[in-house]
Amino acid sequence: MADGIRQVINGSLDEFLIDYPCHSPEEQRWFYMRATRAVGPGPLRVVISHENITALKLAESRLRESEAELRRKTAHLEGANAALRALLRQRSEDAQEMEQIVLENIRTAVLPHVEKLDKMLAKPASRRLVDLIRSGLNDITTPFLRRLATLEMVLTPQEIRIAAFIREGCSSKDISGMLGLSVATINFHRRNLREKLGLTNSAANLRTFLMSLT
Repeated sequence: MADGIRQVINGSLDEFLIDYPCHSPEEQRWFYMRATRAVGPGPLRVVISHENITALKLAESRLRESEAELRRKTAHLEGANAALRALLRQRSEDAQEMEQIVLENIRTAVLPHVEKLDKMLAKPASRRLVDLIRSGLNDITTPFLRRLATLEMVLTPQEIRIAAFIREGCSSKDISGMLGLSVATINFHRRNLREKLGLTNSAANLRTFLMSLT
């Protein structure tokens, strides 16, 4: 500081600036000093100002700490996001692989036996049951059941099964026979399905709506 003031006095500098720590045992303190030559005729005059800037320095320190913490959290968040993206990508790939496996197993290990059974049965009711089995297996390979289960309402497993039968054109009597339930129970589930699917208009056809989900 003394050297800087001397340079202003001898004309080497027009102005000298410095901020410095001056801590005491009780607290941390910083000061700012400015020495400048006064302009005008007459003898040399040097104006020196001295200011306590502790509050500013403490604020700068807190800002640096906050910025460092933000960088740490940002880096952590970027790492977490990268891991999440990798997990979601792997999950999607696993789901696609599983769908392909299920599809291939149905085509090669199940459907051929259904076709043989269809040829062996002569009664119309039995053949109707085979048709429903075939249709149900085909549903596994289409997005119908998945879309039905992920609508913005909660369908019970029983309602999903009944919805699949309705979609295939089965009457309440047909469904009651295949599920071992009364016709009144099937009609009760039909009303619940219409309500949950938003089919408040009596003219809206439940089967037509379910077929549109494919």
